[in-house]
Amino acid sequence: MATSFHLTFQCIHDRPPFFSLSVPSSSLRFLDSPQNVYSSTTQTHRSLPLKSQIVPVPVTGPAQPKTLEVPANILKSHSHLDSDILSSKSEKCKFFATCAPGLEEVVAAELASPLIGATEIKEGSGGVYFLGTISTGYRANLWLRCGIRVLLQLGYAEMPKKDRDCVYNFVRNAVDWPQYLASSTLKKSGYKRWKFRTFAVQSRVWDCTQVTNSMSASIRTKDAICDAIRDACNNKRPDPPEGGGSKADVPLFLSLYRDKAVLYRDMSGISLHRRGYRAVMHRASLSEAVAAGILTLAGWNTRVQGFGVANKNGSFERLENMVLLDPMCGSGTFLIEAALMAANRAPGLTRKTWPFKSWHDFDSVSWGDCWQNASLAATAIPPGLRILGNDKHEGALSLCARDAEAAGVKEVLELSCKDCRDYTPSITPNLVVVNPPWGFRLGDEGENDYEGVESAWEVLGQFSKQHCNNADMYILSGKSTATRELRMKADKKWPITMGGIECRLLHYYVLPPKVGTVTDCARISKKHSITE
Repeated sequence: MATSFHLTFQCIHDRPPFFSLSVPSSSLRFLDSPQNVYSSTTQTHRSLPLKSQIVPVPVTGPAQPKTLEVPANILKSHSHLDSDILSSKSEKCKFFATCAPGLEEVVAAELASPLIGATEIKEGSGGVYFLGTISTGYRANLWLRCGIRVLLQLGYAEMPKKDRDCVYNFVRNAVDWPQYLASSTLKKSGYKRWKFRTFAVQSRVWDCTQVTNSMSASIRTKDAICDAIRDACNNKRPDPPEGGGSKADVPLFLSLYRDKAVLYRDMSGISLHRRGYRAVMHRASLSEAVAAGILTLAGWNTRVQGFGVANKNGSFERLENMVLLDPMCGSGTFLIEAALMAANRAPGLTRKTWPFKSWHDFDSVSWGDCWQNASLAATAIPPGLRILGNDKHEGALSLCARDAEAAGVKEVLELSCKDCRDYTPSITPNLVVVNPPWGFRLGDEGENDYEGVESAWEVLGQFSKQHCNNADMYILSGKSTATRELRMKADKKWPITMGGIECRLLHYYVLPPKVGTVTDCARISKKHSITE
């Protein structure tokens, strides 16, 4: 008589509660003694001293792998086997979408929108947890504008504080690694030929008892996976990915936080901010994900509700006859992202490669449906919408025009190449978004250039007072002292961390100029012309 087991997944420190499932006992096989005894090049290791272990039944034919389900008393003694294995299109999976710290609320709102339709959404630190089917994960990769990666959870465990090789033991038993990374064909001679998917591991460690750095965690993770593959595949194992970890078929991410381990598959591979429309990166260009986050906070993304509340002109329910301006646009990140939002074009459609398309459980039908729906969701640019950009560097504007053409929005942009103090927009904007010079570039150590920063901010302040009356203005600042030169007071601030730099997004409402302002503008312009 067949019996069924029932499993209730438990949550960790800031994860949402998961779900309960039942499966027949025929989908599980128990071994009475510890297995997976193996040897490493440095020392001999053994698996956790368990009374029994659970091994997935080999899957034959087109059937999908079964989810391992065990009673609560067994789960308690097998915490390292709290794994999430996809078994059907409708089964719920655990995901984590990473983002720049400070944009968690924006990403959570994106996930909750009808475009993605995630459930059980909970903000974390530097990302957002959510539940959904595998199609939800596909839609998140296609539609997230402000996220960086979408991670699909494989397993979770509380690490034993007395186990010095807890990472190895957890990863080794987390999932059936041959199922994820290996496939075989049987030759006429009876010889089995193995083919492997490449994998790469990234790790992050915070405050763990037995693990002190991310490098050692990544090394032991790779050792565990390779040993599991080698034991099951006649001493064969995957080769390192050609071109580095970014080219791996199965990118993995291991999070270790206060003796709690979570293992993920990275669905996105390279960062989602790399939309695919940029062939060359300007050295001072703003991240597309951060730019999209700022535009969403400003209320420009009308498909994501609840933002733009700081605007004195009200939230933008519709974009008809709206005018957006970036007077120091550089390579035009704000402009291109604003145009893509206005046309409701999914940012993932311009990407050419996705690692999950080579996975053993890739659902090509669901992916095709998600892709087609995203393609059909695009709309025409709202009537009367204008997006203006200006920059004094001709090379940056050339990149902007090239990237806009690749993104399919070049006809929307109105570009000008002038110094900000000499630029007069053709129409007064409703919304201004700008990322002025900070005096340094992210990731460029020893190449800081603080000269001219204060004057650039001073010119920006005078420009806004002269040409942006009654506009809502959002400025990203990576240097707190530079904002004094604006001679305006911000009425709202948002902290955003980029590349380890704590920045501030500032909102200003530009009041009409007072008597004497024009004279002051002329005086400042004259002063800069003399100093130059």
